[in-house]
Amino acid sequence: MATPIFRWLRSQTLKLAVSAVVLLSAASLWENLENPSVVSAAGNVYYVDATAGLDKRDGKSPETAWQSIGKVSGAALQPGDKVLFKRGEIWRGGLFAPGASGTADNPIVFGSYGPTNLPLPRISGGRLATDWQGPGANGEYYWRAVSFGQNGQIVVLEDGRRLTGNNTEAKLPAPQKGSLASGEWAWDSVTTSVYYKPTSGLPSGHELEIVTNDRFAFSSNQKSYVELEDLDLYGGYSYSALIYGDSHHVTIRNSRMHGSDRHGVRITVADDNKLIGNEIYDANFYGVYIENGADRNLVSGNTVQDIGVLRTDDGDSVGIYVGGASTVTRPLSNVVTHNTVRKVGKDTYSGKNGNVSRGSLSSIGIQIESASNTQITNNRIYDIARTGISALTSYADSLNLAINGNLLYQIGSATVIDQYSSGIMLMNLKGKLNGTSVLNNTIADSDFHSNSGREAALKLRVVGPSGGNSGQLNGLSVRNNLISGNSANYTLVVDVDNEAQVSNLILDNNLYDPASGGVFWNQGGVSASFAADKIIGLTQAYYSAAKQKDQHSVAASPLFVDAAATNYRLGQPSPAVDAGADVGLTVDMDGNAIPRGMRPDIGAYESDWSREPAAPAIYGVSNGAVYSTVVTATYSAGSATLSKNGGTMLPYLSGSEIREEGTYLLRAEAASGLATEVTFSIVFGPIVVKGVAEGHAYNYTVKPVFPEGTGTLSKNGGPSEPFVSGASVTQEGAYVLKVSVSDNRSRSVAFTIDRTPPVIEGVVSGAVYDQPVMPQFNEGTAILYRIESDNGGDRMRSRYMPQSVYYSEDDPSGLVERISISKVMVPLSAIDREIVVQASFLSGTVVSEPGRYKLTVTDAVYNQSVVRFAIAASAVTLQSDAVVAAGENIELTIGVHGVSELAGLDVKLDYDPNVLVYVDAAGLRNGVVVAMADKGNDDGHLHLLLAVLGDAGMLEGDTAIVKVTFHVSEQAPAGSTNVSVSAATGADMQGREYVLALASRTISVGNTVDKDALNELIATAASVLASATEGTEVGRYWPGSLNQQHALLAAAIADAEAVSGSLTATAGQVQAATTALNEAIAAFTSWKITATVGDLNGDGRISIGDLALIAHHYAKTSANTSSTEWSLIRDYDLNRDGKIDLFELAFVAGRIIRG
Repeated sequence: MATPIFRWLRSQTLKLAVSAVVLLSAASLWENLENPSVVSAAGNVYYVDATAGLDKRDGKSPETAWQSIGKVSGAALQPGDKVLFKRGEIWRGGLFAPGASGTADNPIVFGSYGPTNLPLPRISGGRLATDWQGPGANGEYYWRAVSFGQNGQIVVLEDGRRLTGNNTEAKLPAPQKGSLASGEWAWDSVTTSVYYKPTSGLPSGHELEIVTNDRFAFSSNQKSYVELEDLDLYGGYSYSALIYGDSHHVTIRNSRMHGSDRHGVRITVADDNKLIGNEIYDANFYGVYIENGADRNLVSGNTVQDIGVLRTDDGDSVGIYVGGASTVTRPLSNVVTHNTVRKVGKDTYSGKNGNVSRGSLSSIGIQIESASNTQITNNRIYDIARTGISALTSYADSLNLAINGNLLYQIGSATVIDQYSSGIMLMNLKGKLNGTSVLNNTIADSDFHSNSGREAALKLRVVGPSGGNSGQLNGLSVRNNLISGNSANYTLVVDVDNEAQVSNLILDNNLYDPASGGVFWNQGGVSASFAADKIIGLTQAYYSAAKQKDQHSVAASPLFVDAAATNYRLGQPSPAVDAGADVGLTVDMDGNAIPRGMRPDIGAYESDWSREPAAPAIYGVSNGAVYSTVVTATYSAGSATLSKNGGTMLPYLSGSEIREEGTYLLRAEAASGLATEVTFSIVFGPIVVKGVAEGHAYNYTVKPVFPEGTGTLSKNGGPSEPFVSGASVTQEGAYVLKVSVSDNRSRSVAFTIDRTPPVIEGVVSGAVYDQPVMPQFNEGTAILYRIESDNGGDRMRSRYMPQSVYYSEDDPSGLVERISISKVMVPLSAIDREIVVQASFLSGTVVSEPGRYKLTVTDAVYNQSVVRFAIAASAVTLQSDAVVAAGENIELTIGVHGVSELAGLDVKLDYDPNVLVYVDAAGLRNGVVVAMADKGNDDGHLHLLLAVLGDAGMLEGDTAIVKVTFHVSEQAPAGSTNVSVSAATGADMQGREYVLALASRTISVGNTVDKDALNELIATAASVLASATEGTEVGRYWPGSLNQQHALLAAAIADAEAVSGSLTATAGQVQAATTALNEAIAAFTSWKITATVGDLNGDGRISIGDLALIAHHYAKTSANTSSTEWSLIRDYDLNRDGKIDLFELAFVAGRIIRG
């Protein structure tokens, strides 16, 4: 009998009772393909052999097989036909795209034939790369035998696996040519070559393929009822396999899909397709990508792994994604079940916090985004860098999700987390998660932490209605989930914005292992944290009572069979057994029926044992124990009674606090009559408070800790606020901490936080004074030190000094080529020593003696202020021109005042290097030399060492000693710049040092704007103004006009002269002044009488016709005529006095007579 190869159906881990008939029907389609004589009853069987086949044959037997993918894709196949690829063969570079569709009863089937010990038939989107050149110095080879599409958007496969490389679309730091590590590649855009360093050996020892951005292995476009099995589809840039274009009922089974820069499989605009029992791995963005209106697709029994694990992978890093975006139709009713998803994302990543990446680098096992009716059931998800299962509504609703029966472990392995890291995370954003169920999931042995501090095994986030978010959630059910063995911020987080509305939220019948953290709940503007030992209980101190949730849940270890071996089935006597609610689930991860005992179990596995009648277990107290704190006892079944000091037995509710001292008897009795008794005592000791002490003051943050009770804290006599043990107290103030253990037991601790150092006035750190000072301080004790220099005496040390500097002859920039140096012996450098002047320096004491000083003031809690200052008997002086133009040089003279026997001077100048450029420095008197002028890195600091040679040259009193030349940058902005002496130390002939008072100099910087034209115009205007006289002759100005016009032109000249004389005037200001002065000259000279004045009719002469015009309009004024008429005759008003009268008549008559 032939052995069927439908491996997925035979898997012992997939016992889907509800699907047995369907799966057996599917299995009947697949026959023993090792026997080529088996022919489908509905159609023909065709064979494809890449080595021995020929496309011109009929393909109907192994001996007459076809050869190419192109032949298969172009074949006119009929429903019921089968096409079998030979095992051990490979087809490269051509897209496998079936050209025909089958029917529901007779699908077109693509499979394999040949011995099963041979590899699956391989169909690759890549091209074989041979003839590598090299190796180079780093063991690298290069290959440039193909055009690469869009300039380096490629994938390099070595033996079928992607290698780390510098794909030009990728954004993260990538390998570079010349420094490749083994197993890396780099694209060189200059030579259009791929550089590659083998993982081992030589390139010829590997199968190397190049996949360009237009290539992938399999495509189904508008095809239906097509089935693929036992094929290896790999090598794609965007995906290895694509199902799209309204394709439906396309099934890929027991195959491999891998080696893509983006997705393993993408299903878009395609319904009712299936991925069953495949291996999908080695991709960047998604293993399986279902999006854009793809409905009712099934993803079952697959292994999805190695997604986003290369260090250059910068996609979304999601194992299985079902979702849509804002601009596409969202997918509906997809099923993701019984898959294994592992190795998704990487430990540390760069793509956030400032670095760019193509994708989100989410590192999620399974993600649902705005996709309603999605079922995520019975999947095994582990070794995920950040989040196991994520359900979001960023664009639209994700209604009626079923996240049930999944096993999640080893989640959150990334050590750099900037936001989400949870086991199961639900985020209610623009859409709603209404009707969603999260049932019977097990989340174990994971790490849920982030910088936000709100990560958890189970996390619900409901964002408020601002920004287009829905702000509403209704009908979420979270039941029968098991959480254990995790390291987390919290085991459960419910974070609801103040404005959001949540209704019909059910959390119950869950098991929370206290070792996995507590609960954080934020709703209605009130947030609360519950410690791990305060999850399940009856008082308001417990989460279950305070929030009225998880009333039937369990806080205990689940007692796994072997968690270390990742066996998370329930061992005996696990408290999760029979502790769940009937939520309608019928099978568990192993395919076992639910329930198998009295009630369903909590978690993804249903145990094969049930609770036998037994005496209840009592937790929280032990027989004979003596406790010094409040205790809480719980029991596993039945009811209980409690007596104190031999008194009456009273009813006791599981989880109630026992707060009073005494000797107790607790009896728990099951319905069967079996009972357990525990005797214990409570003897309280003193209330312990650590971290602060009564009456103490601190200058740092304190964390008061008390192991029992509740705390309140008041500040500066204000109201008392609740205080949690271990919380930080940071702000300054006087505090009272009160810890209450019971109504009659409390303790108060008063303490102070003082972080403010003493305030010192009267002196400023770094200042040099030329008169006595009086330091004052508001608190503390002070010490005054004098700082003296030890000049080293006769001690010497070696030093290397530049002897000769050689400049490059070839480089026009004059860069130094080399420096010749020699070793010399120089005196040991001076050392500053602090000598106590006053060990108890009092505030207000006058310091008058010249010298350098250090004053330290320390308060009662050791806050300290330090001021360093100096009193100088002498001072340094600065002199220079007050104004300089950009592009010119300026000389700065450094002098001294009040010195005696000055033999050396150490001066530090600070200046703006964007304005001033140091040129040189030279002594101004005989015997003064510049021993050193160090301008550092041209960063605005000049250090001068000046020496006065010989006894005769020693300086006394006031004198100028050195000239420093700066060049003002041509690009220097107009304005002022400052040169200051930041430090000045003098030394006398005995080597004694003393500080000098400092000095500074402000210099105005002007522009080099061309003002010649403006200056010439000013001269012209002045000449016009000076020569103007009134009269009625040609060349004179109308009588009475100069009284006003003279002042206007004079003012315009003054304005122009101000711009001309300004060093900061811009070219625009000069141009504006020129224009304004030209207009003023034109207005002034318009009052001048010219030879043509009086030619009113424009005939070129002054005659009786002009006189007639004056006579006709005689006695008209601007006041007694309309504005329209006056505008026509205004030119007849020759002297512009607003009227045509005897003056105009006489003037024109006179011009006629004089000819």
